Amino acid sequence: REFQGHITWLKGPHSLKFGGGYTFQTFNVVRPGRPSGVYDFARTFTQGPNPNTSSATSGFGVATFLLGQPTGGSFTDDPSLATSQKYYGLYLQDDWRVNDRLTINAGLRYEYATPWTEQNNVLSNFDPATKRMVLAQDGSLQDRSTLKPDRNNFGPRLGLAFTPGDRTVVRGGYGV
Repeated sequence: REFQGHITWLKGPHSLKFGGGYTFQTFNVVRPGRPSGVYDFARTFTQGPNPNTSSATSGFGVATFLLGQPTGGSFTDDPSLATSQKYYGLYLQDDWRVNDRLTINAGLRYEYATPWTEQNNVLSNFDPATKRMVLAQDGSLQDRSTLKPDRNNFGPRLGLAFTPGDRTVVRGGYGV
């Protein structure tokens, strides 16, 4: 889901623009590796004439399969993930036409993306400082995430356009 809103307001020599957006992102995965299992059929049950005496040249795995005698196997029950993240962004910009030769642009943008969370708290992360796994389910981190949120995402902007003559325009800008 995504929502956006933008407004432009013209007032004298100023052109004010402001707005923002919100995005809710999901990433859901159901990926069982071997839900029905993997079965091994060695040739040990079809070695003959004596099945207790092994030989490098006797026995056949398909024959063991046809006898219905698996010699090993495994299955996996991999977790399904239901992850989500929210994104917020706001901005304000003023294009100020000082005179016919000079225009100044100034603005500020703020963005915040929440850390990814998982509905069943199955995320984990390795912390090299403490040399341990950080689990969302242990309650030590807020919002069921393995990362601390970064809320310091300000992006200032400053620019200008100057026309010293009829055929020349000098432009400059700075932004984070």
